[in-house]
Amino acid sequence: MKTILIIEDDSLIRTNLQYLLNKGDYRLLIASNGEEGIKIARKDRPDLIICDILMPGIDGFEVKRRLEEDESTAFIPFIFLTAKADYDDLRKGMNLGADDYIYKPFKAADLLNTIELRLAKYETLKKFNNGGKNGNRFSYEDSLFIETGDTPVLIKIKEIALIESEKSGTNLFLTQGRKYYTNKLVKVWEELLPSNHFLRIRKSIIINMNFIEQVEKVNYRKYFVIMKELNKKIEISQRFIIKIKDKIGV
Repeated sequence: MKTILIIEDDSLIRTNLQYLLNKGDYRLLIASNGEEGIKIARKDRPDLIICDILMPGIDGFEVKRRLEEDESTAFIPFIFLTAKADYDDLRKGMNLGADDYIYKPFKAADLLNTIELRLAKYETLKKFNNGGKNGNRFSYEDSLFIETGDTPVLIKIKEIALIESEKSGTNLFLTQGRKYYTNKLVKVWEELLPSNHFLRIRKSIIINMNFIEQVEKVNYRKYFVIMKELNKKIEISQRFIIKIKDKIGV
C-alpha cells in the first residue's frame, strides 16, 4: 500500500482529498501546515506528497525547497495543489523539482490519474536504476511508466506481448495494436521483467509466453511461434521450446 502525504491548510479541501483518495488503496498522512508537513515527510517518508502552494507561514515552495535539501526526502514525488495558473509560479515550482500540478477546483479522475502516473513513474525509475538486481523486478500485475515522444504513457506489464531491439533501444508491442519505442536495451528488460512470464529467445527478442498462440515445427531444430494479436511468426530454437512447453502444452 502506497503512502500519500497531504499538506493543505484548508480543512474543506483536506476533507475532499481524503474522501477521494480513500477510494484508492492508499495510506494517508495529513498535515494542516508546512512545518507539520515537513516533520511528517522526514519521519514517515511517504511515497508521494500533495502540497498546497499558498499557506500561512511556510508556503508550498519552501516546503519543497527544504525537502529537496534532505537526502531522505529529496526524491519523493511532489505534486503542487494550486488555484493559481501563473507562469512564474509554475516555473518556480518546476525549478524546485516539482513533478506536477493539480489545479483547484480539481476533478476526481484528474487527481487520481495524476497520482497513479507519478507513482508509476517513480517505481519505474527506481527499478530501472537498480537494474533488476536483488530481485527488484516488476511483477506481472505492475504498471510501468514510459516516456515516448512528448507524452508520458502508463502501461501494464501483462499487456506487453513482445520486445524487440530497434537501433539503440527497443520496441514494445502491446495489446490492441499499440507499439512504443523506448531507449532501454533488451538486456535491461530481461533483468526487470518477471522471468516466469517473459523469455529472451534471441539476443534481440523477448516474448511474453502468455501470448504464444501456437508453435509450428519446421524441422528437429527449428520452430516458429505465432503470437496472439501481433500477426507475427518468430523463429525459436528447440532449446527454448523446452522452456515454454508447459505454458503452451507441446
